[in-house]
Amino acid sequence: MTEVARTVHPDLSPSGFYLLRMLEKCGPSRPSTLAAHLEVDRSAMSRLIQGLDELGLIQRTPDPQDRRAYMLDLTAEGRERLARVRTAENPIARALQDWDETDVREFAALLRRFVTRDE
Repeated sequence: MTEVARTVHPDLSPSGFYLLRMLEKCGPSRPSTLAAHLEVDRSAMSRLIQGLDELGLIQRTPDPQDRRAYMLDLTAEGRERLARVRTAENPIARALQDWDETDVREFAALLRRFVTRDE
């Protein structure tokens, strides 16, 4: 997990990576909700948030339901870095990353035809 986290950013901790993946999956969330999922206390969550904010991977926005609170979400940079990790983890995506969209669609259609030929 440490190695994967460092592919996103050299200074990213595994717990920070996990928090980024949660935000990617769940969308904007309150820190208290994220802390409950991670099973960490407020001070640990505060340190995680501060670190991710300093790396430019998350952003804070006012909570539309309670203007005293804030929501966390990924920045464009955070989304881009996570997308690169997914591509690196997926050998098919890595192999097709330089193909144009028409070729990828044609390959997918042919592969679908190949897989379903005996059905």
